[in-house]
Amino acid sequence: MVCDFEVVGLLDDSESKVGRTLLGHKILGPISELSKNIDRFNVLKVIIAIPSLSSLQIRKILNSISNQRVEIITIPSSNDIVTGK
Repeated sequence: MVCDFEVVGLLDDSESKVGRTLLGHKILGPISELSKNIDRFNVLKVIIAIPSLSSLQIRKILNSISNQRVEIITIPSSNDIVTGK
């Protein structure tokens, strides 16, 4: 499978995970630093892969980067995939 993107890093609000790596990708900081990291790494796509987030939390993330020109991809939960949502 060929991907048309390169992962530059991950964000996680768990302070104990920041600085560690996951599958070879560094956890750069908390989600609140998304906008800063978009600029820092010239990000073109943001993938939100946190199925436990509420719609309010997702809107908050999207609002924090609304002035940036990035494509947003959200990964549904496995339950949503199985039920066809």
